[in-house]
Amino acid sequence: MKTKVLFLALLFISFASVSFAQRLMAKTKYQIARIEETLSGYLLTNASGPASQAYLPTAQVMRVQNGTLVTQSATDEALAAAKTTENQQPGRIVYIDLQGTAAVARVERPSAKGPVTDFLNLLQIDGEWKVVNQVRCASSEQPTFTLK
Repeated sequence: MKTKVLFLALLFISFASVSFAQRLMAKTKYQIARIEETLSGYLLTNASGPASQAYLPTAQVMRVQNGTLVTQSATDEALAAAKTTENQQPGRIVYIDLQGTAAVARVERPSAKGPVTDFLNLLQIDGEWKVVNQVRCASSEQPTFTLK
């Protein structure tokens, strides 16, 4: 009788664990899809208008140019990018790393001067994912290395 009760308890726990894991996976997939929507808006709106709706109003774009740190408002950067023809080619999302209400994404896109990589920090604010910071790097500046 003890064995039967123990077996049923273990069976219940394993089903509960699987159910919890499935719900967690579904929630994570949903959040990744929402982040991809925000990033797609960032990638595609350069061709049709500014990507400012993807950004938090206080977001900054940072890059090193000729050894000097250059910082610009992300919405100003998006408006300037929308005016140039080089940013009108769509890019691709390389990866998304999600933890709770924070995420990091790597996005690559072509440009006239060579491929550009953007590292985007995102936060979920009032249920909506927004880019809060962006670090840009032209691929010609440094070799690519990814630690896994």
